[in-house]
Amino acid sequence: MNHRKKYCDFVTGRFYAYGIDRKLVPANVYQNGAYWATAAGWYAGAISIVDVELAQLTLSDLVDFLKNDGIYECVYMDGYRKDKDYTISAVLPLIGFKRIEKARKSHELASSPSEGLE
Repeated sequence: MNHRKKYCDFVTGRFYAYGIDRKLVPANVYQNGAYWATAAGWYAGAISIVDVELAQLTLSDLVDFLKNDGIYECVYMDGYRKDKDYTISAVLPLIGFKRIEKARKSHELASSPSEGLE
């Protein structure tokens, strides 16, 4: 998840997060554009309200990434990785799996005929 609204520096052609001093923090690293696993569970939980399959796919993609690349605090597509074995990046997304299961059960109840009503 990348939670920062970005703007383009037309001199360099690079994107930076609002509120970040671009002289201190380069673009697409840490809190200036990197992607974080920690919010994925909440994001997938919110998606599951309207699309359980998309929420499941979101977390499945995350699990594949963590298995193949490792568990980091944050990453970027150019190979940037920060703090390997960052436990909270593996633990916090679990809330999403719980919310998806709850949403799946809710959808199943809503779509099944009521028993005992005639």
